Amino acid sequence: MSIRLSDVRVSGPPQGKAPVLNCLSLEIPDGAHVGVLGLPKSGKTTLLRAMCGTIDLDQGNVERTCRTSWPIPLSSFFINASSVVCNIRFLARLYGIVDETFPRRIAELTGLEGVLYVPLQKCPKFVKPRLAFGLGIGLDFDTYLFDGSLTPCDKDFKPRAAEIVGERLKGRGYVVASANPKEVEKSCDSVYVLEAGQARYFDAMAEGMQYFKELQAAQKQKAAAADKEDKEDEVREDENEGLGDIDIITAAVMDELE
Repeated sequence: MSIRLSDVRVSGPPQGKAPVLNCLSLEIPDGAHVGVLGLPKSGKTTLLRAMCGTIDLDQGNVERTCRTSWPIPLSSFFINASSVVCNIRFLARLYGIVDETFPRRIAELTGLEGVLYVPLQKCPKFVKPRLAFGLGIGLDFDTYLFDGSLTPCDKDFKPRAAEIVGERLKGRGYVVASANPKEVEKSCDSVYVLEAGQARYFDAMAEGMQYFKELQAAQKQKAAAADKEDKEDEVREDENEGLGDIDIITAAVMDELE
């Protein structure tokens, strides 16, 4: 066993809203490559945060027998007013890293040598997600958690990032949580599908893909039906407004005739 969630419940704001995770149980074995597929706002990030222990549970239990990353590329812990190197050193202290070369190695890994001493808020937009990826993948974990994709969306950095991931993940376990079936299918061996706060496991990837695509199709149909209903409501409102104008004109004509 690497990570095990038992009967986990996490509420979503505001108070009284249906829980994001509801009596959810799952297990990530040592060295496994597991996908988590979910529709938008289905609780994928919340699930990853529960796995690594960065969120409070309403109920349930999480057991970990491995060193687990945070959801990469999470960057909410960055201090925007501090330089890139200060942010790296801050995280290094949290993980007990005393190696003075660590900031330089992370910068070289991500191609950020030129902005090491620049405040994060003054850096180009690509710096923060690239730095978040580099710190997550640059630390030594047994199981890595990826939120959305194994590699950043940064086109210039993506080929290098794929190489880094390939090297780092040899012999390691990982979880990829995404709304994109292709992202999970190409990199994972089995999959959980999040639905209504619970996780349904598929050992056969093809079955999981088919089930999730059916969920996507049902969501599209529901969205289309809601859009059609909204348009019909708009038409009815326009018709009512038109009838009101006619009524006013008719009343004015009758007054003149009288």
